[in-house]
Amino acid sequence: MSELLGKKEILSQSGFKYNIRREMYFNRNTKKVFSLEAIEDNTLSWLEDKINTEKFGGSWSFYFNRSPSQNIKDEIIEEIDK
Repeated sequence: MSELLGKKEILSQSGFKYNIRREMYFNRNTKKVFSLEAIEDNTLSWLEDKINTEKFGGSWSFYFNRSPSQNIKDEIIEEIDK
């Protein structure tokens, strides 16, 4: 299995959904958003660490190679919360 397929499997098993328009995975329960680019560019252990060990702090966490602007974050959150 390729590393990318393994990453997608872990995301799916952890309750993440894929948003094709934004090319990102999100989880409403943990309030975490991963860009596809960040998933592809980082290791499997990095992804597992972000999913499993970083605690939910009440606000959304974004894992992107380049942090999106607050306006984009707000748009993403609005889309996810629909």
